[in-house]
Amino acid sequence: MKSNDLRDKVVLTTGASSGIGAAIAREAAARGAVSILVGRDAGKLDEVEHSIRSQGGRSKAYVTNLTSAREIELLRSRVAAEAGVPDILINNAGAGRWAYLEECSYDEIDEMIAAPLHAALYVTRAFLPGMLHRGTGAIGNVTFIGAFLPWPGATGCTAVRWAMRGLHEAMRRDLRGTNLSTTLVAASAVTTEYWASIKCECP
Repeated sequence: MKSNDLRDKVVLTTGASSGIGAAIAREAAARGAVSILVGRDAGKLDEVEHSIRSQGGRSKAYVTNLTSAREIELLRSRVAAEAGVPDILINNAGAGRWAYLEECSYDEIDEMIAAPLHAALYVTRAFLPGMLHRGTGAIGNVTFIGAFLPWPGATGCTAVRWAMRGLHEAMRRDLRGTNLSTTLVAASAVTTEYWASIKCECP
């Protein structure tokens, strides 16, 4: 099998309704995977699923609140029954805006922590036992370059994205000696709806 061939692999991507997540989901399907789309926006997930299937790919969408443990467990059981244990898990869900800390409400801070951090922890916790039992798998954690190079005016997002980096480093050590791997993706400027909605004064 070629290194870029994902034929019959199950690739689950969170935050798959737009941006980087949608692009990953489409690319996985184009390489032969069964692309599992997870997100909160049913309409946008349907659009991505339709675009994959119109190109002959295989996909299935699950509308899920990734910050709810109950919904995560429902997602786990449904995916296991309908597609199997994921071979690749991409933690891409995220929320929040770039702002100074004093500009953020407490509710907004909670939202920024919930997605991506709670979502990544919950989703990984749900699917990791099955991946370990099978003995193969890969986990991808998507963050942004601020996790390595912070700048003013992005306090909450930066703090949480550093936590995503911490999750990756901790999992890398936890998975030592298993046949599972973890990868950290620290994106810079990417043309997405989210990027267009924020004002960035990057260094």
